Amino acid sequence: MRARYQTFERRLTLDVGGREVRLLNLGPAHTEADTVVHVPDAGVLFAGDLLFIGCTPIVWSGPLAKQTDAAYAKGLDFQEAAFGIELAEYADWLDAERIVVNVYRRYREIHPDPPVLDRFALFGLMAEWDSRRERRA
Repeated sequence: MRARYQTFERRLTLDVGGREVRLLNLGPAHTEADTVVHVPDAGVLFAGDLLFIGCTPIVWSGPLAKQTDAAYAKGLDFQEAAFGIELAEYADWLDAERIVVNVYRRYREIHPDPPVLDRFALFGLMAEWDSRRERRA
């Protein structure tokens, strides 16, 4: 394996054994810099874990809005917003507790001054969210 020697900002096209391979940086979404790999002549896109089907995505980085912004505008703290959010048609998706991290990230985007929670604290809050949801069911 070769050490990395080239970086890119938004796009990079490579020749890999005579085949065009495009790297596309989609910016922050699931992580700080999410990249997909497109092989045009094969009609293939390697999206890694950026594509979620029937499963709640978790957004460690990247933009979020709508219900979270409304909760923030009402003066709710992030836990009140996360624990009170209405998932509607997405309520049956796998790993719905990930909404806690998604709401937390959006609150940090809106107002970055509150203390930063580490991932262990967020996983604990996800477990609590899931436990409350099970008790309500």
